[in-house]
Amino acid sequence: MDGVFYGYERQLDDVITLQQLPPQFCRSKYKINGSYAIEFNLRFFDTYKDIQLKLKLFEMFPEDFLQLYLDYKDGKSTEWVQLNPSYARCHKFQDDARPMLADIFPELINLKEYKELDKSKTKMDLYKLIVQKLPVDDDGEPTILLEEAKALHSNAKKMISQEGIDVLTTPLEVQGVNLQERGSTINDNINRANNMVFDEAGASRIIFNGGSDGGSIGLSYSINVDENTMFPLLDQFKRWYDNKFKSLVNTKNYWFENLFPEVTRFNWKEKYDQYKDAATLGYSKLLPIVTMGIKQTTFLNLLQYENDLLGLNDLMSPLRSTHTQSGEQGRPEQGEKSLSEKGIETRNKNGNKNRSK
Repeated sequence: MDGVFYGYERQLDDVITLQQLPPQFCRSKYKINGSYAIEFNLRFFDTYKDIQLKLKLFEMFPEDFLQLYLDYKDGKSTEWVQLNPSYARCHKFQDDARPMLADIFPELINLKEYKELDKSKTKMDLYKLIVQKLPVDDDGEPTILLEEAKALHSNAKKMISQEGIDVLTTPLEVQGVNLQERGSTINDNINRANNMVFDEAGASRIIFNGGSDGGSIGLSYSINVDENTMFPLLDQFKRWYDNKFKSLVNTKNYWFENLFPEVTRFNWKEKYDQYKDAATLGYSKLLPIVTMGIKQTTFLNLLQYENDLLGLNDLMSPLRSTHTQSGEQGRPEQGEKSLSEKGIETRNKNGNKNRSK
């Protein structure tokens, strides 16, 4: 909804948490080492007038904020201050922080209006009107008194107990207008407006509701597009952690790299097959395990537990096949009873001695 996330990393006891900052008092206009920097408006604390409530608020924020606020009150800084980039985190899909689904807001309004029209039409379809016409003479004047007409109207209404039915008593000609054709147009507009919501979002409606479409043409490609919109966030996470580690570790003595595999719930099987095939050629053995949702430390602990402690590596061996068995190649020799005369002659003369194995 905000189009951007502002947070501040904190260490509470032995746990590292990420505290979200109020977005209306944050902004990001530039980058530091490739990561978005955060400026915080200290007037946020002035919105709390009660001194006790303000003190409790400072207890909920990192200690840096209290010192920044005191400097601001002493005139040592402006209301906008830059937060420590080693702890402040800003992530957004676009530089202008426009919400990713902002384009569908007008279409949602149109859809809501069409649904309201359809609801009103449905109510009108259920509404019934009974018309009783008063008798008139040749000149069109009623032949009964007004009080008698009121009594006829009242008696007719008393006979009706069902909702949605009303009575009209009139000496005039009444003509009905059929609005059913316009109602079908409203239904078409609802379907059209519903499709426009998904079109503006760039997503296939089959992902959320197959409806009457039935087919899945282009569904996988639509999912790939949706997945790719999230991968830039992985790059932002990677740059932030790279900068974080550089502030904690002497990079002259240690070299490191963060890796975020582009694995999702939809493509994990495909990625697993790719990583597994690469592992058979000597590439990483951890990537297939990570793709299955198993942590590296858990994988190593399982190997040590199964092989070193339980000895499963010796107790359980794969079935022998042409890929795993070892020893002399070729099929075993056949007995003389199963050989033909030509075969016996060939064996006695060592006719197969020079054949390639």
